[in-house]
Amino acid sequence: MRASLLAAAVALTLLPRATHADQVVATVRVGASPRVVAVTPDGTKVYVANRISNTISAIDTASDNVTATIPVESGPGAIHISPDGKRAYVPNRGAHSVSVIDTATDSVIATIPVDHRPAAVDTNGDGTRVYVANEQTGSVSVIDAGSLSVIRTIKDGVGTAPHTIVVTPDGKKVYTANEVTNDLTVISGESNTVVRSIKAGYGPGSMRLSPDGKRLYVANQLSGDVTVIETTNDTVTATIPVGSSPHGIAMSPDGATVYVANEASASISLIDAASATVKATITVDQRPQRIHMTADGRRAYVPNEGSNNVSVIEDGKVAQTVDTGSTPTSLIVTPNGAKAYVANRLSNDVTVIKTDLQPAGTASPTPQPASNSAAPAAPEQPALLTDDPGAGAPRSPSSQAGGVSGAPVAGAGTGLLGDGSGAGPWAWVAVGLGLGLVGLILGSSVMARRLKRGRGR
Repeated sequence: MRASLLAAAVALTLLPRATHADQVVATVRVGASPRVVAVTPDGTKVYVANRISNTISAIDTASDNVTATIPVESGPGAIHISPDGKRAYVPNRGAHSVSVIDTATDSVIATIPVDHRPAAVDTNGDGTRVYVANEQTGSVSVIDAGSLSVIRTIKDGVGTAPHTIVVTPDGKKVYTANEVTNDLTVISGESNTVVRSIKAGYGPGSMRLSPDGKRLYVANQLSGDVTVIETTNDTVTATIPVGSSPHGIAMSPDGATVYVANEASASISLIDAASATVKATITVDQRPQRIHMTADGRRAYVPNEGSNNVSVIEDGKVAQTVDTGSTPTSLIVTPNGAKAYVANRLSNDVTVIKTDLQPAGTASPTPQPASNSAAPAAPEQPALLTDDPGAGAPRSPSSQAGGVSGAPVAGAGTGLLGDGSGAGPWAWVAVGLGLGLVGLILGSSVMARRLKRGRGR
C-alpha cells in the first residue's frame, strides 16, 4: 500500500499546473521621476514622461533599450500619441506649453504655448484637432494639428480645475472632468464652445468611454463612486458605489465590463455595464493605480504603487503578481499583448514584463535576465517640480492598431527532466496511471507473500 500511495503522490506532482508565465525580462533606466508611459499604435516604441528631469525617453520595444532622450519643457506630466502614431503630444505643466514630438525622428518639432498648468491631452478621431485641459486657468486649448498653433481657448463655462479630458470617437464632443466644481464640462467639437455642464460625484478624475462612444464612465475619487453618462443626450444614467478613492478606470474591448482601481481600499471593482452594478470585487496589493487591458480583453494589468508590483487579473481573480521597481505609477501593454511596460517613479526606471500572450505565428524570444538594464540616459539637471499630476484619459486599447491573435497552446510545457519535450496533460495522466498500477502490483505482491508466510506458521 505504501508503494501505491508513493506512486500516486509522484503522479500528482507530475501533473501540469495552471500557472502564468509572465516574467520580468528587462529593467530600463530612464530619466528622473517617470510618471506616464504610452505606446505607438504599431507597438514599436514606448514613450516615458520623466517629470523631474524634463525629458521623454523613447524605448525600442524590440531591444528594450532607450534609443532617444528628448528634452522638453518643465514638468511633462502626460503623453498622448496621435491616432496615426506619427506624433506624441506632451503637456508641460510647469512651462504652460505642449511639446510636439515627431516619432520618426524622436525630436521636438514644435512647442506650443497654452494656458496655465496643462494637465491632459486628447485628440479627435482623425487627429486633426488636439484638446488640452488647463488645470489652473480652467480652460481648454484647441490646437490645429496642421499648423501646430492654438486656434481657440475655451474659458466661458469650463469648470474649475479640469484635470482630465476625453474626446468622443466621432470628434463631436469633448468632456473635461473638473475636480473642484465636481462636474463635467461638455464642449462641442464642431463649434468649440461649451454646450452644458453635468453634475458628477466628488472629485471626478479618470474617465473612460465605451468602445462605441455611447457611454462615459467617470471615477469620483472623493465620493467613492462612478458616474455613468449617456453621451447621446448627456444625462446621468447611474451612480455606482465602488471602493475607496477610485483612481483608475478601464473597460473590456467588448464594453461589457468596467474595471475600477480603488486606491485606498486596495481593490478592483468589476462593473457589469448592462446592469450598472458591481458584479465582483477583487483584492489586490496596496495603492492600485491606472488599469490597462490587453487588446483581446483576456487580462487587466494594474500597478500597485504601495507594494512595488503589478497584479495580473484574469477570469475575475488575481492570476499572478509580478515584482517591479519602486513606486510603479503607470503601465501600458503593447497592442499585441506581448509586453507590459511599467514606469517606476522612485527608482527612475521602467520594468518590462514579457507576457505569455504570445501572438500567433511568432516564436517566443529567449528571456533576458531581469537585471539586464539598458544604458542609462545622459545625466540631466533636475527641476524643482515633484507634484503628481495624474494622467488624462487614454483611449481604450481597442482603438489602437493590432491585437492578440493567438493564445498559448493548452497543455504545453517542459519534459519530465526539463528537456522541453512539452508533454501534455494526458501524457502525464498516463504516466501517473502507469505508476499507480505498478504500485498496486507491488503492493499486491507484498501482501501475497505476507499471507503465504502466515499460513506457513
